[in-house]
Amino acid sequence: MPAPFEYIFYPSKYVPPLGHSQLDICLSTVSTQRFFDMTSVHLPALVDGHLELERVIHHGAAAQAQPICPGRIVMEAHNGDRAEAFSFGGEMTLEAHEDYTIGRITSPAPIFSLGTDMLAPVRLMMDEVLALIAKERARRHNTGEAFWSRLAHLTPYQLFLVMLHTLQVNGASLQGAQQPPEYDLIQTAAQRAVEIVRAQDGWPAAVPTLTEAIEQQAQPSEGRAPG
Repeated sequence: MPAPFEYIFYPSKYVPPLGHSQLDICLSTVSTQRFFDMTSVHLPALVDGHLELERVIHHGAAAQAQPICPGRIVMEAHNGDRAEAFSFGGEMTLEAHEDYTIGRITSPAPIFSLGTDMLAPVRLMMDEVLALIAKERARRHNTGEAFWSRLAHLTPYQLFLVMLHTLQVNGASLQGAQQPPEYDLIQTAAQRAVEIVRAQDGWPAAVPTLTEAIEQQAQPSEGRAPG
């Protein structure tokens, strides 16, 4: 039986929409010649203390839920085409069939489709999120395992809020400084996301920046990130 679909982004829980609530991916070993017939998905995962893209393919057997680290999710079609998504962390469960495997990616935080436009605001914002995480790790001179262990104490939703707040704080600190045009797009996208979350979920009284959140994990007695 051929794979029933390629991939599906589920509607956002937010109104207006902010990302997606779930991503289903259908993997097969044989192409059905449909648009974006998928052969594999590459998930950000912690391997021996280092963040790597771990490849998942159709293998015809069930597997345990697989944790996903924050970062890009790369889907690859049989013809070599690629599509990307971004997650603040979560997990993927696998539903095995004889001819295909369905991977269901879920997260307490929105999952974002990155599209093909490299200058789209959502892609620029997620690129900046990854850059801020990389800078924070480099600033601390931590080993990968220590840094990611601290970051893992934040739930995906907590990290989502932390990164939105960090983007806003960084933007405020750079007001008046000359920045590339893309920076205004990032700040506008971050502000829109905060407003949508505040309207539907409420916004915590205190949200730490990424630096503060990592420090809190190093000193748990002094407090934790917002729940």
